[in-house]
Amino acid sequence: MIERVRAALARHAPAYAIRTVARLGEGGKNVAYDVNGELVVRVRKDAASDDGGLLVEDEAALLAAVAKVSTLPAPAVMFAEADAGILAYRKLPGVPLLEQTIAEPITLAPALGAFLSRLHAAPVAMLERLVPRDDDGLADWLDGAADYYARVAR
Repeated sequence: MIERVRAALARHAPAYAIRTVARLGEGGKNVAYDVNGELVVRVRKDAASDDGGLLVEDEAALLAAVAKVSTLPAPAVMFAEADAGILAYRKLPGVPLLEQTIAEPITLAPALGAFLSRLHAAPVAMLERLVPRDDDGLADWLDGAADYYARVAR
């Protein structure tokens, strides 16, 4: 898959000098790579698969829409290659929140509250053409979250 990353960058950013490509991790459908410590290039495991998830170009559009309303940094898409199932974006500065030990988690509340308030104030029409509306009730959501975390914990 690293060769797919290199080939996609050669097509979309031929002047970009690739020094390092390192695997960041993977989910059920994608593998993510760090390029030069500057980019994240996510590659669909089966480029030909339409598994009912968001298409690469839809994800790129969603990231652009979120960036317009977010009070927090959002990844800037460098390119999206639908046929190959590849999405590349600039890496955000800092350390992922999940990797930080926060002595006083309450200190995150103002930033997260501002982000959620802004996101909830976004025009529904702008976002619902990018992602399906979630009409599930809280109980359904909690059941789904419990199922997800039970699978992850295995």
